[in-house]
Amino acid sequence: MYDDDAFRFDDAQGVSDDDHCEIFSTNNSFPQIIQGVLALMALGSLWWKRKNERPKRHIKTWTLDVLKQGGGAVYAHFLNIFVR
Repeated sequence: MYDDDAFRFDDAQGVSDDDHCEIFSTNNSFPQIIQGVLALMALGSLWWKRKNERPKRHIKTWTLDVLKQGGGAVYAHFLNIFVR
């Protein structure tokens, strides 16, 4: 049904063994800046939503909702890493 070679990443498809994640690279701070900007955008949008929602929920309810969404995102992120 599926061709397993279509999902293989090797030199034939332009990805070598030397390729690796550079988010934690000490040579380049650009990936960390991008991650920081994305984090600020995510947290900023949650803060903006909290400030503008009507009727305003109790802070405990809002915090639990945010933690639930964050936990789901972390779970999906790590599941995506380990499944690949």
